[in-house]
Parts: sequence; structure tokens; C-alpha cells
Amino acid sequence: MQTTTIVEDLSRASRNMLDGAIAVTTGRLHLESPSEALDQILENELSALEYFRHELAHQVGILLVRMDCSVTAVYKEHELPEAEELGTPALELTDPIYLVVRAERETAALRALVEAIDSSLVDALSAHCGRIAPGLIHVDIIDQAQARRVVERAGGFRPPPTILVSRT
Repeated sequence: MQTTTIVEDLSRASRNMLDGAIAVTTGRLHLESPSEALDQILENELSALEYFRHELAHQVGILLVRMDCSVTAVYKEHELPEAEELGTPALELTDPIYLVVRAERETAALRALVEAIDSSLVDALSAHCGRIAPGLIHVDIIDQAQARRVVERAGGFRPPPTILVSRT
């Protein structure tokens, strides 16, 4: 029987998440091949980056829900300019992806899992674009009471985050 460590499992999962996000980007942009999508992503082409980052966030959300039973939902924050008049934000591949994780409670184990996922994603992405700094995934962990305040932001400048995955 072959055993693997969580680091090996996360490394494989991260490569699969990147490949999946590239595949979704390829399909959404009607490109000929994943390598064409990867080229656009690496060139920081806005449409490709938006599809890639959204799908990568979705994949991270699925992984968090599967690996930690206290996680009940994962949301993605909208990428907005600092002021309305600034227009569309300039995105780069290495900009943090901001997630909100709703959990029954924040635990050291959940925080360690988030850090391990970030580290393995950084390593996997570095294989495509050179070494990047940790912090690709920025996560705020909230409980049920805090979740209500996040959803109620719809009336303000910042729209509420988009739900990516929820435990049903």
C-alpha cells in the first residue's frame, strides 16, 4: 500500500487546480489550447486573468470544504479599485486572491491548512512563471455571526463577496 503525505497530496492538488483553472480559461475564451491560455495569463491579459483567478479561487474553495469539516462556505471578494473613478483595476497574476471562509470557528488547523494550500499553489505556479512570493491566497475566516455582516454589504460601495462553494 502506497502512502503519501499531506504535502504531496496538496502539491498534486495544486497542480491539478492550476491545470483546471487553465482549462476553464481556455474554454471560456474559446482558445485553441491550454498553452495559449497560459500565455495570456502570464502576460496579465485581463479576461484570461479574471477567468483563471475565479476558477482557481473556486478550486481552493472546494478543497477547503473537503479538507476541513468546519468550513461551511467559501466566498471570493470582488477586485475593486480603491475609488470609483479609478476604473477597472489592473490585475497581475501574482496579486493575492481574496477569499472569505465561513467556518464554525477559526482553528489553528484551518489556518495551517490555508497556509499549506497557499504554499503549494505558490510552488506550482512558480513552475510556470518563476519564483513568486507567498500570499497568493489571502483568507479571512469568519463565523456565522460575522457572515451576516459580510452579506449585508450590498448597499455600500463594496458589493458582497461571491459565493464559490457551500456545504449543503
